[in-house]
Amino acid sequence: MITIRALKLLAAASCLATAILAYVGGCTQNSKMVQDQYILDVTRVSDEPQTQGQGVLKVRRFAISSPFETHEFVYRKAKSRYVSDFYHGFLSPPAGLITEETRQWLSESDVFANVVDTFSSVDYDYMLEGDIQAVYGDHRSETETNAVMEIEFVLIDEHLKKDVIIFSRKYRSVQPTDKKIASLLAEGLNACLAEILTNLEADLRRLPLNVQ
Repeated sequence: MITIRALKLLAAASCLATAILAYVGGCTQNSKMVQDQYILDVTRVSDEPQTQGQGVLKVRRFAISSPFETHEFVYRKAKSRYVSDFYHGFLSPPAGLITEETRQWLSESDVFANVVDTFSSVDYDYMLEGDIQAVYGDHRSETETNAVMEIEFVLIDEHLKKDVIIFSRKYRSVQPTDKKIASLLAEGLNACLAEILTNLEADLRRLPLNVQ
């Protein structure tokens, strides 16, 4: 037979358990950290007037090496040791961000008459492909930190035999970030991309592009 004393003890235990669950739940909810997310946003600046090129360029969505195919920022800690940052990263996949910034940059450069994205159904004369091989913060040194980006581009002339490459070059940029702070890494990666696209534009402008 359950006595009144036993019932009181059970009731007290139940109340205590409820209070503990409510406290733990509140702490868990309050301890959730908001993830800081960044985009890549580069601005082409040029005071030199350029003659508009010919032909339509399609920029195909770039590929990216699997270690960097993540929303999270990646930091290099040693020769073969990389770590990802759950609380800081890209708003959307970096391959898509870099592809779109490249398309916008080349569109403003007038190297080609028109530049379209990979989803466009218009006829095009050239196809630009990119392979993003590195995009990370280099934290191997205790006193020096850098943003690192490396992209290999290939240009295909659609007038020639399918998949014939008329231009191929790898670009690497290293920009100082001063401190191990995510916002500074984002700024450094923007600087890396701007340098790479500046060099890519200059190289494409020197090509003998002829629309047949």
